[in-house]
Amino acid sequence: MLSRDGARLQVFLELRRRHGLRSGPWELVILDDLTIEREWGWVFFYTTRGWRDGDLRYAVGGNGPLLIDRHDGSIRSTGTSGATEDAVADYEAELERRREAWELVIREPADAPLEMVSRLRRGLGLTPAEAIALRKRLPGVCRTGARRDLEPDLARLLAAGVAAEIRQAARPQHPFSTGWELL
Repeated sequence: MLSRDGARLQVFLELRRRHGLRSGPWELVILDDLTIEREWGWVFFYTTRGWRDGDLRYAVGGNGPLLIDRHDGSIRSTGTSGATEDAVADYEAELERRREAWELVIREPADAPLEMVSRLRRGLGLTPAEAIALRKRLPGVCRTGARRDLEPDLARLLAAGVAAEIRQAARPQHPFSTGWELL
């Protein structure tokens, strides 16, 4: 597991690998005061020494922040086309998908009225056979993944009159799960 200093060194080496050794006002520097720490790692910002010191001639394009995972040391570029917060949210959702960190749970009983089949179909866009199979396994988890991926399904289920909720997963799921298996 990386420390902040170890992660900073990894970012420094990655910048050198990508852009070569630079010196003077073109040297790439990490903006430590802007670094963001998260549970999974850090977001490091960088620019040229000249730009940092206020000389607009040394502006550099394409220097979006770098995300580094404290657990495996992987580095990801965020790009410069969107807000950093959006890139961080996307990365966090990806981590949740991989961990299957959240569960969409349908609380309806297996002996719920047959009308529940049509509600499940409307709520989740299922075929009749899929909805009947799901009804037989209720109550239970119907999907796992990132919370933000499950929220639209939850909203549709609630609008269709199905008792459902999203909760944090109690245990890790199989890494090759499609997310729709009935547990």
